[in-house]
Amino acid sequence: MNDKEVDRVFDLAQSDPIIGKKLKSTISIIRSAIRIFGKNNVTISFNGGKDCTVMLHLFYAVLWRYYRQEGEEDKDFELPGVCISDPESITFPDIESFIGSSVQTYSVRLEKIPGPMKEGLESYKLKYPSVNALLVGTRVGDPHADDLESFSPCDDDWPAFMRVNAILHWTYCDVWHFLTTLNIPYCSLYDRGYTSLGHTYNTVPNETLRDPTTACGYQPAYMLKDSHKERVGRLDSKKQYKKK
Repeated sequence: MNDKEVDRVFDLAQSDPIIGKKLKSTISIIRSAIRIFGKNNVTISFNGGKDCTVMLHLFYAVLWRYYRQEGEEDKDFELPGVCISDPESITFPDIESFIGSSVQTYSVRLEKIPGPMKEGLESYKLKYPSVNALLVGTRVGDPHADDLESFSPCDDDWPAFMRVNAILHWTYCDVWHFLTTLNIPYCSLYDRGYTSLGHTYNTVPNETLRDPTTACGYQPAYMLKDSHKERVGRLDSKKQYKKK
């Protein structure tokens, strides 16, 4: 990611009639997290999905601009990140490939830790005890997101992180408008009809996007206009997947 790509993020916030206002708010939230907790004490949760890809791009842009404005050396610039995975599930190779390329694109110091999530965050906290803020790509409508705010601490019995929900009020269409307008790379599964990525046992292409005229049989994720159908391709259980 270069200076021109960083500038395009801030230009979009000023000029875009669709997401400009939300983008300004998101940038402000990330800046606040860096100011409150310190640039070395904020990390990002990154699993290769579309929402955290938006967050990764924005985290880089805001932190890079911060370094430049503060006149700090950027030769060792890198983003701290954590990827917590389910040790009992098989990950899509496409996701693993995209995570690897993103680490290079955004200079991420990514810690890959086996889950579950709570135990994974505990392990990360033990290794990086000064890190207190966790950027996540949660949006309203996601499971367990209804009561969240832009800054929401983890529950008392969880590791002490402040969850920074900087795109909480973005819609599905907002996410894809941002990614496609700036030509930001994303996981290739989204070009094959997947609209919400989980595990291999509970994720299939979205039937709403089925199109026999395409090579893969589905339209890309950004063609979905009804955000209420975003999770149509997420199955309820391993048992349901096996029946298919």
